[in-house]
Amino acid sequence: MRRRWMPWLIDDAIWKFRSTHMARGRPRIWNTIESCSSLTLEVCQATRKHRTRIAQLADGQRLNFRAGWRWPHSGSGGVRHQVLADFSMEREAGQVTLHFDIDMPCGRTGPQEQVIRLETTPCPFGGRRWWWTCPFSYRRCGVLILPNGGSRFASRGAGAYRLMHDSRGEDANDRSHRRLRRIYARLGAPYQGADASPPPKPKWMRWPTYERLCGEWRDAQDRHDWIFITAADRATGGALLRDIGG
Repeated sequence: MRRRWMPWLIDDAIWKFRSTHMARGRPRIWNTIESCSSLTLEVCQATRKHRTRIAQLADGQRLNFRAGWRWPHSGSGGVRHQVLADFSMEREAGQVTLHFDIDMPCGRTGPQEQVIRLETTPCPFGGRRWWWTCPFSYRRCGVLILPNGGSRFASRGAGAYRLMHDSRGEDANDRSHRRLRRIYARLGAPYQGADASPPPKPKWMRWPTYERLCGEWRDAQDRHDWIFITAADRATGGALLRDIGG
């Protein structure tokens, strides 16, 4: 039975993070995972190699194994952060003990040992999907995060760190630029802005693929221009489109 989240169950690590990073008096404004330089642990990545062996376990049997996550330095290529995990898995549940001592920009977390439970739900076409159980909100989640300023891994939602992704705070213009930037990256070139022309075809790309991406680029440009015009029309009180139509 899942325990209901209660405010007094959150430890000092969560309260310290909220008091340092969260906007006071404006609960609708959340910090983002990307802006907090968060480390993420994905449950699918952790259980992928052992999923078949876990599914073959009989009742009462356990499978113990060690896994880990590493984050390299951007320049030197060495290991910057490391989290070791000792898994003890049954067929439909399990737990993991995390061992880490991470040097975050706000300071080192210190040697930590954190126990996190795992649970499963049935998939529509067979098999089971694994989930973390957030140690603070007791909700299922696929990703645990450790943001800058925190000292324990938890979920990003309510009852824990209360973080969102950058894309949740974007307006229509930001989403349009992100769409254009994604198409330009698939064309193998750095983004040059919404008014740029498609780059030359990369040597490794087929012509039908290049022409399809160029068509997507032109469609995204037209959509971006319309977003800009409608925003300018709202700023002028509807005078812009009225003058164009006149």
